[in-house]
Amino acid sequence: MKLRAAQRAIEKRAPFHRQRNGIDDAILIEVYADAVGAKATPGSRFAFVTHNTKDFSQPNANNKLPHSDIAGNFSRARSLYFITLGEALRRVRPAQLADLMIEEEWVEEPRRLTEIVDVIGELIDKVWYNRHQVTREKIESGDTKIVEKETFPVKDHTRRPIQRDVWEGALKSAAKVESLPTANAMRVGRELINSRLTDAQMHRLEITEVIRQATKVERTLVGETRTRMKATASANESFLEIAH
Repeated sequence: MKLRAAQRAIEKRAPFHRQRNGIDDAILIEVYADAVGAKATPGSRFAFVTHNTKDFSQPNANNKLPHSDIAGNFSRARSLYFITLGEALRRVRPAQLADLMIEEEWVEEPRRLTEIVDVIGELIDKVWYNRHQVTREKIESGDTKIVEKETFPVKDHTRRPIQRDVWEGALKSAAKVESLPTANAMRVGRELINSRLTDAQMHRLEITEVIRQATKVERTLVGETRTRMKATASANESFLEIAH
């Protein structure tokens, strides 16, 4: 190998064609030549990637082509020549390159404060509405009484009455909630009431509904972010490069 590299120097073949000591580059190309020429498993492919186009590429032509003095080590399919790592990955592993570009360029966009406040408000409304429906069911069944004036201290919180003006205000608030664009989601509370669940079961389902709605919002935001990431990756023409 070293003798072949030295012979290149004597004959002034690339990478010695520029009147410089290129023994390190000559050894490198000879190592590559041995790897390509060695017995390999069927289907093996090789790639030589370098940013040093002055010593390895055609001097007065397309620098993406190898110099004529080393061109014998390359072919169209088994042994490939590249001057950027990005081009090599795009040719050999296009899917992995797309994933890499997304990983390197993706920037997590923080949620806007108004967006966070809106989502929190919606979840609070849903939890309150479900609990309001529980109270309504108890009033209709007679478990909770409506009184003109509540007395204290309360002896039994499980059968605590509700003051009439407070209940009337709750009905008005429920009507406002039902008029919101998310009214369909709010009706989940009514469906739960109709199933005659216990208070403990109702509480667990309220928490489950909150988590479900929060997850739905999160998935929507992540989906939008991934769409923007893929669009950026497909349009971006910059690739990672390795300098020899």
